[in-house]
Amino acid sequence: MGIKIGLLPLYLKLYDDASPETRSKVEPFYHEIAEVLSRKGAEVVTSPVCRVRKEFARALDEFSAQSVDAVVTIHLAYSPSLEVIEPLLESNLPIVVLDTTPDYDFGPHQDAAKISFNHGIHGAQDMCSMLVRNQREFFIEAGHWEHSDVLDRVLGRVRAISAARSLKGMKIGLIGDPFAGMGDFQVSPEVLEQEIGVKIIPFSEQQPTSPDVLSALQQDIELSGSLEDVPEGALKANLQITEHIMSWMNSEGLSGFTCNFLQVTRDLQVNRVPFLAASYGMYKGFGYAGEGDVLTASMVSALLKINPRSSFAEMFCPDWAGNQIFLSHMGEVNPRVCDPFRYTMKAYRYSDADEPVYAVGQFSGGDASVVNLVPLAGGKFRLIIAPVTVHSYFDSSFTKSVHGWVRPAEGSISEFLQRYSMLGGTHHKAVVYNEDVEVLRTFGMTAGWDVQVIR
Repeated sequence: MGIKIGLLPLYLKLYDDASPETRSKVEPFYHEIAEVLSRKGAEVVTSPVCRVRKEFARALDEFSAQSVDAVVTIHLAYSPSLEVIEPLLESNLPIVVLDTTPDYDFGPHQDAAKISFNHGIHGAQDMCSMLVRNQREFFIEAGHWEHSDVLDRVLGRVRAISAARSLKGMKIGLIGDPFAGMGDFQVSPEVLEQEIGVKIIPFSEQQPTSPDVLSALQQDIELSGSLEDVPEGALKANLQITEHIMSWMNSEGLSGFTCNFLQVTRDLQVNRVPFLAASYGMYKGFGYAGEGDVLTASMVSALLKINPRSSFAEMFCPDWAGNQIFLSHMGEVNPRVCDPFRYTMKAYRYSDADEPVYAVGQFSGGDASVVNLVPLAGGKFRLIIAPVTVHSYFDSSFTKSVHGWVRPAEGSISEFLQRYSMLGGTHHKAVVYNEDVEVLRTFGMTAGWDVQVIR
């Protein structure tokens, strides 16, 4: 996803007064960091070098006006914290501290004159200490900008911050009502909007579309998975439903949707369970959850902004013998997390509806995290993050369903399941592939949730 950074350069006025020529050697380093971050995909808003309070205040005001996702600070030398702390405390922009220096080697044979260009770390320590004293949340990543992954870690933090901030004002579509009796994910619309920022939009009927539009949609869907197993008549009907849902989401500015399959019937415009729209939607970056679960759909939407290899999922059955947990769901999954993957038809018997197109695939093997958003008492929320290993078995007997197996990063599934439920984990969740736990933790902390990691 696109992110926007305000890169704040910190410096000391004393150095300009005592040796103004030094500035010409440190300022290029700031612009080099900005250029590298830009090459890595961030939009970077730069600032004149800041030394005193009014300069910091002016830069932060400009970052706010430019709607940056976060301020990334970089100390070009020591900079006294009392010049910057008040502007930082007055700003509501998230803060990520980039703790780095121009030179990689500062051993016994380094040129002593280079001290002036490489001592920004104690300015960072001064500032961070004051942020802690003032209870101002921030994130910090340290390392050499060229010889470590520190810039990627900074960008990961900002991606997570941006995703969390996207929840404010997010709109999620609801087809039907939440599944009656499922209590764990249900939150009142008032709490969703007041505490998270998510608004529920009921489904509204859409105009039928032309064959050309459906043909273009089919071609786009086939980039995610084969439709060759789907009969022509059923394909056309399911494509029309998918087009209705995509048009609805685009016209309403929705970030995702959820559907209660029990309320899908033949007499409605959505007369087949929209598994195709759900899977294709996640492939395109729209959030989704089953059974009318707006809460999890909004979380999946935000996670897709962090990492496109995220998907709605459920833990279905424990494999006690194999110390792993079977993942499944009726017929929807993000194609990006499966290998192999395809679309197919099979019998549907849960409501008076026509046959849907099902997504069929196995979760790819590799490192991932199970992520779950838990409603707590008093309008509070908890984000559970559980690093897992996904195991794939290409000789499995589940080739006609969504399926996969996960093992906790450490320990037994008995311990994992106990701890998950003691934390209040719900039966709807997401699986996110190859994402740093610290990025996911940043997402939850920025959203203001209690974050718990099960290792």
